[in-house]
Amino acid sequence: MKTLIECMELREQLMEKFYQAHPSHRENIMVKMVGVCQIIYNHRMRTTAGRAFYREQKIEMNVGLLTKNPHHFDDTFAHELAHLVSYAAYKEKGHGQSWRYIMRVFGYEPKRCHNLDTSDVDRVHPIIARAKCRCMEHKITRILYRRMGQGRIYTCKKCRGVLQIIKQGGSHESHESQFVV
Repeated sequence: MKTLIECMELREQLMEKFYQAHPSHRENIMVKMVGVCQIIYNHRMRTTAGRAFYREQKIEMNVGLLTKNPHHFDDTFAHELAHLVSYAAYKEKGHGQSWRYIMRVFGYEPKRCHNLDTSDVDRVHPIIARAKCRCMEHKITRILYRRMGQGRIYTCKKCRGVLQIIKQGGSHESHESQFVV
């Protein structure tokens, strides 16, 4: 993980690239982004690499994921900083045209999602049961199990068969079933 000073240096490098491309934005954005220096290392994040908070002008970075994948720190930081710059300069949130443009100015590919391995991350909703349809076996989380017990009917996206609980007890595997309410 980068130190706070290294993050600030990276921020300054990225912002300088943006200001070179748009000198007229320098003063306007500097005033709006006074608090952007707040960078938080979040230990509770699971599969999200980073998050930007527009109003608070802060960036949260996933400690666990980025410690395992340090080569993705810079592009994740640039991704989140681009959100804040896009909002400050163009009042645009999300992954719209201005965000994509700013990512290119920063020198990074404008990708919405990361492809880091999250298979060893504890799932928020562990698998506690299995259900069967006509074509396959599905993994069922606690929430789905409770809803099915209350009478809600789920069907498979592939065969449209109704899911029937066949076995209680499961593991913390990823949820790969396809079903429709």
